[in-house]
Amino acid sequence: MHFFLDKIMSFYYYDCLKVINSIKENEKVKGEIERLQKLKQHSFQRIQKLDNMLRGSLTTLGTMCSRKDCECHRGNKHGTAYYLSKTEGGKTKMLYIPKEKLEAVKKGVDSYNEYKDI
Repeated sequence: MHFFLDKIMSFYYYDCLKVINSIKENEKVKGEIERLQKLKQHSFQRIQKLDNMLRGSLTTLGTMCSRKDCECHRGNKHGTAYYLSKTEGGKTKMLYIPKEKLEAVKKGVDSYNEYKDI
């Protein structure tokens, strides 16, 4: 009879260990869920601060004149023009950016790049 009592106690002990391990595992999962929820909230807050996002890259181009002996034909281009380069329908498009709009476009491109990093 003592043998059966020992077996029952060992099964009970084994079941208790399983329950304890299950509780510990649930606590780990709960902690991970809480961490992910905080990360999600932080990401939403960062996204809400972004505005006027522009997808693309800001590039500069210089122009060349028609005089063959000019410096612009040896690499020193005339003037600097700013363009927003972006891909639409598989084709690259270049949109001229006037200097007075340059800061707003830079901010928009930076906002979009920050959004992509989130």
